[in-house]
Amino acid sequence: GDYVTRMTIRRPADMSKFSGRVVIEIINPTALYDWTAMWAALWERVVANGDIYVGVTSKPAVFPGMIRFDPERYGRLKFQNPVPVDQQTCGHLPDEKDYSPNLSKLEENGLAWDMLTQVGTMFKSKDNPIGMAAKTVFLTGESQSGNYIITYYKYFHPKAETTVDGGKQPVFDGYLLEAATTPEGSPIHQCATPLPADDPQQAIPGRAAPIMLINSQWDFFPYRKRHPKPDGDSEADR
Repeated sequence: GDYVTRMTIRRPADMSKFSGRVVIEIINPTALYDWTAMWAALWERVVANGDIYVGVTSKPAVFPGMIRFDPERYGRLKFQNPVPVDQQTCGHLPDEKDYSPNLSKLEENGLAWDMLTQVGTMFKSKDNPIGMAAKTVFLTGESQSGNYIITYYKYFHPKAETTVDGGKQPVFDGYLLEAATTPEGSPIHQCATPLPADDPQQAIPGRAAPIMLINSQWDFFPYRKRHPKPDGDSEADR
């Protein structure tokens, strides 16, 4: 499907000091506006290291507020649902009762997966807004956006590769999420049936790219109780 989103880029004023690292944040959309929770947590380290930060608007639920704020700039935003309205099994149209921008028949939340891969791939090439190829690209997210990362890590990371200097490498070299409490992550598409609680796919698999979860005790306890997993420290499980 077609989509138009926006990125916010924060980079060194002197690009000769660029570290080669790009930190991409799936901006949190839970309050129906973009909240850069990971930038708030990481900015001092990002700036001190000479890294580049990229915040990506990743859920169409925030589009209405952005369009009201600046219709000329943001009026093009869309995650157009490729499925005809009469064939969709969930959600509503804006003029219908119980409409929620989180589940609009005009949009498709699942377009985020291809978008994230395309954004990461772009920054590992020279064809991007900074004009330089990153050596390493990390994906970060908080709460709902952290749940996005869990889904991406399970199902998309193994096939998300790009060609660099004639060789294949993963689009994302590592993942950092905080306050993510849903083992199943976010749905593959917005009308997907949730996995049963005892489905083995609920567990986060081992991957060669490292994933780090930073949760409070309150956040983490129900997660580990349902799907305990020891820390991995091998080439295949990091």
